[in-house]
Amino acid sequence: MAKQTVSVVERHVEKGVLGIALACLIYVVVTHLLTTPNRIEVGGNLESPATIDRALAEQADRVRDAIRSSEYDAPPVEPRYPRFVQANDPLAVANVSPTWPRAVPFGLPVPDVGLGPKVEGSIQLAPVVQLPKPTLVSGRSTVEFITNPTVFRIGYRDDAQGLDLPTEEFAVNWVRVESTFDRERQKMLDEKAYGGGVEDPLVVRVHTQRRARRPDGSWSDDDWQDIRPYTIAVLPEVGPIRLQRGSENELQVNVEDLDEIDQFRRLIKDPHVRVNILRPLFPDVVEGSPWPHPGTEVMAQDTTILFGQNQRPGDYHDRYTVVVATSGPKKDEEGPPEGTNAREYIAEAMTEFDRAFAVQDENGQVLAYNKVFYYVKNEVKFDPFIVTLAKEKSAEINQLQADWKKKVTDWERENEKRKILGLPPLSAPNPCDLLPPGRCPKVVIVGDPTVQRVWTHDAWLESVKGGRTYQYRMRMVLLNPYAGQPKQLKDPQDATAWFVEGPWSEPSDPITIKPETQFFVKSASGSRGVSFDVFKWYRGVWVNGSFTCQRWDEVGGDSRARVPDEANPTPLIDFRTGFTVVDIDFDRQIRPRERAGRDGVQFDAPEETVTVTLMDASGELIERVPEVDKLDPAYAELRKNVYRPPPKPREDLPKPVGPKPRPGPKP
Repeated sequence: MAKQTVSVVERHVEKGVLGIALACLIYVVVTHLLTTPNRIEVGGNLESPATIDRALAEQADRVRDAIRSSEYDAPPVEPRYPRFVQANDPLAVANVSPTWPRAVPFGLPVPDVGLGPKVEGSIQLAPVVQLPKPTLVSGRSTVEFITNPTVFRIGYRDDAQGLDLPTEEFAVNWVRVESTFDRERQKMLDEKAYGGGVEDPLVVRVHTQRRARRPDGSWSDDDWQDIRPYTIAVLPEVGPIRLQRGSENELQVNVEDLDEIDQFRRLIKDPHVRVNILRPLFPDVVEGSPWPHPGTEVMAQDTTILFGQNQRPGDYHDRYTVVVATSGPKKDEEGPPEGTNAREYIAEAMTEFDRAFAVQDENGQVLAYNKVFYYVKNEVKFDPFIVTLAKEKSAEINQLQADWKKKVTDWERENEKRKILGLPPLSAPNPCDLLPPGRCPKVVIVGDPTVQRVWTHDAWLESVKGGRTYQYRMRMVLLNPYAGQPKQLKDPQDATAWFVEGPWSEPSDPITIKPETQFFVKSASGSRGVSFDVFKWYRGVWVNGSFTCQRWDEVGGDSRARVPDEANPTPLIDFRTGFTVVDIDFDRQIRPRERAGRDGVQFDAPEETVTVTLMDASGELIERVPEVDKLDPAYAELRKNVYRPPPKPREDLPKPVGPKPRPGPKP
């Protein structure tokens, strides 16, 4: 074949076409990568990172709806109801015609269902009742503090078994703040707001605040501060309740939050936790003022919560580990003091019996009976009318105790019958039902009490300061029964609230805490100055020191005093009072005031005396007179209470010498 000449264009046209095609391919690839990065197909559509989450959620919803709406072949189920009908009437199954009626219980109780449930989405949270004005009890003691409280748990116990927690001894001023919670009224408010079938109100906290009187003697609402109540256990911290939208745009609560709400509700429904929230225990007292025992009516309330309404009457759970009666029964009653009015003495004894009978305090009943029966045992010493009265009252006591024993026995037998019949048990009888009208003490609450005593202890170290005057107020904090249930509430945001707080009570009456350091002027002279007697509360006991001061000297200082400490019986103690002697007036003219009859006083002629002017750290001036301080009852009381070590047994006494042995006969 002959060769042909190929031009330059023809020779490179094929390469040019391939290059253009390659450039187009590269352009398409680059354009695709730049315009549609990281897209994946979901349900036939390409989704970018901005829409992939929503697309996946929608695809998951479609799959879920498809599963829910799909039809399936139900497996065959054998009907079992006819078998239950036959088992309920065996005579009919056996073709036996009954000739006598079957025994059935009569008078079956009809449950009181109360109000019907509220319409969904219309419920508003019920208000919390206001507590009455608190009452206060104060003291100064050395106590064993549990400095690191544990956390409440289901089955928590704080009774006589105690808890193995580390303790430290501290000398503190303390105040018990107490009020009453009307549980029945709160249940009525709950039923009105929530309808029937509501549970008992669950108390989460007895919120207590304190304020101090200002130096000018005024009070201010700006001064209210929360106290840290003493307790050996605390509730666990809870997180926020979060609302979110569901698949159908409805409000719902996170599953983890619902679990936390359920666990917290079960915790505060535990009887031991409920009792400790309402009535926390006081720390163990080592020295100083004892904690006032609340009484057997509180033990009855504790028992009702801990063991239910069907606890045998009189079997009270004593979580306070103290003896309720002040003393045991006396075999030989000493009788009333000489000169006592017999009728009044018998009446007081019957009042004591009523109080003990109402709470079934057997010790108290025996003591009261012995007081009355004393006149019967010694009838020859007393007027016949008094003896007859004592015999009547003794017989009345015996009859009441016999009636109560029969009532309890009948109650136990009836409950045994009801248990066999499958009926609910009867509530425990009330001893007050046997007492004549008006005889049951009002302070005693037994059975299922509608009013619960509640208190807190302001007793932490350096919390209550001596020399200050305080007021307290309280309010109840309840668990929100609709926490985590936005569908039920008119305002769904109420479902995010853990607790419902009540209004504050009226402020308590003021209480003044005696200062830990007190001083009195003993004497004053121009040459020696002023002599002071300073008393200080130190580690659970009162100690004192004497100091002599001139003008512009501070009253007090460091001095040694005896304390009940074997390791250091005479420590160096700081007796500084914070007062400074400003002036000593030896020529003050005063007119002594004396009582003049029932209508007033009279003033004697002017006399010269000594007055001492002192200034405290805030600049306030006070004036003291030695003659007045010497007669102050507080001065005498402090001198009497100063710690004195017990006397040591003497070891240098001569041993007793007996009679010398008589010489025997000579051999």
